[in-house]
Amino acid sequence: MKNKIALFTTLLVIAYLTLTSYKKGAATHGFDCTGAETSNNAGCFSGGSGCHATTANANISVSIELDSAGIPTTRYVPGMAYTVTIKGINNGTTTQKAFGFQMACIKDTMAQASPINAGTWLTTNLPVSTHYMAASTNYAVNLVEQSASTFATNGTGGNGTTYVKTFSWIAPAAGTGLISFWGVLNAVNVDGKANSADLWNTSKLIVNERICTQPTSANITQSACSGYNFLGNFFTSSGSYTVLTTNHFNCDSIISLQLNILQPSVASVSQSVCKNDSFNFYGTFLKSSGNYTHHLTNYLGCDSLITMHFTVNPVNKSVSVSGGTLSAATNTTYQWIDCNNGNKAVAGATNQTFTPAVSGSYAVALTTNGCADTSFCYTITVTGVENITAASTLQLYPNPASSVVSIRLSAGSLKTIEVRNVVGQIVNCELVFDNSSENYLLPTAHFFPGIYFIKATTTNGKMMMAKFIKE
Repeated sequence: MKNKIALFTTLLVIAYLTLTSYKKGAATHGFDCTGAETSNNAGCFSGGSGCHATTANANISVSIELDSAGIPTTRYVPGMAYTVTIKGINNGTTTQKAFGFQMACIKDTMAQASPINAGTWLTTNLPVSTHYMAASTNYAVNLVEQSASTFATNGTGGNGTTYVKTFSWIAPAAGTGLISFWGVLNAVNVDGKANSADLWNTSKLIVNERICTQPTSANITQSACSGYNFLGNFFTSSGSYTVLTTNHFNCDSIISLQLNILQPSVASVSQSVCKNDSFNFYGTFLKSSGNYTHHLTNYLGCDSLITMHFTVNPVNKSVSVSGGTLSAATNTTYQWIDCNNGNKAVAGATNQTFTPAVSGSYAVALTTNGCADTSFCYTITVTGVENITAASTLQLYPNPASSVVSIRLSAGSLKTIEVRNVVGQIVNCELVFDNSSENYLLPTAHFFPGIYFIKATTTNGKMMMAKFIKE
């Protein structure tokens, strides 16, 4: 490379240049290191100190992007203003805190000994610590480059750190044809030395001329479920999006999309049935408790997921027997029935427990959560009571009775008397002694129709029982 800095004769000046020159990054001693020219790049490729390290390093990835209204493009409209960005990323393990760079734009796509500049770099409002360098003895092309030490844009220098600079550029005149952007980015470790520890790499972007006679634009409003593919871009969130494409005139076409992403529906429902019943859930008959799902389409045309929480309500129909008492498992309602009497309900027997007054076979009809079932029949034998017939010493008549029952004891004097219904409940009553017949009269007009039992004890210690029917 040709050195554009004149050599000074004093050791002091030479020492000063040696200590400060590395701060100028990719163009340490004022050479073009972009790779756009083939005759003046010794500082980058042939062991010179222009880019610190002697060869490019893949741990520093470099890219160049041409933007039109914030949209990347690889074609230019002659005379149009664009934004050009050079970006580097540290993909290695070393720490590179600062960086230097150069960018150039030439006609054609290959590096040349005498490249022709393409387009114009705007020299106003340049980023901090940058400047524009027009082509000269050591610069075959116009450059934008750093003018002072520049620290990383994001990160502290380690893996993932980014180095970014952006410039304004005016596209060349019509008929220029293919052009190419060339760039070099040098990531340095800020150790005060220009050596191989400072890593660099290059990049190139080829851009074609767009011959345009009629640019167009359009606005589109679209609704979609979950996501929408818009000219190769897949959007999953509602919002405004702009895409740059090419119309049939080969011109820029800017399409603005107002996208509304419709949300899928989610619903949860519950259903319960009785044991041995089923429920039709969109064609599937559910018979077991559990959670079931079904996909369908809602009124927006999007997926709808319905979850069914399905419960089968069993009736616990177990019965325990203790002595002469039957006890049903806990349920909502109870009705004890007489299995030997056509499963007829036992009047008043609606409690969880049941103590029959007479021997027989009994079951219980149960309900829980609106579901009904009946237990098995259980045999109960009532002992310890003398069942009196018409010929015994305890006589009842008329039997069946309607309004009054006449009670006669043919042996002994009455001490106590007790009247119970068929479920063993004591029935309030009041006896009247009839002197004319020497019988006790039991008024029954207020009794409910059914079977009743009278238990009598005499003064001599006898206990007797008889039953009658109240019509």
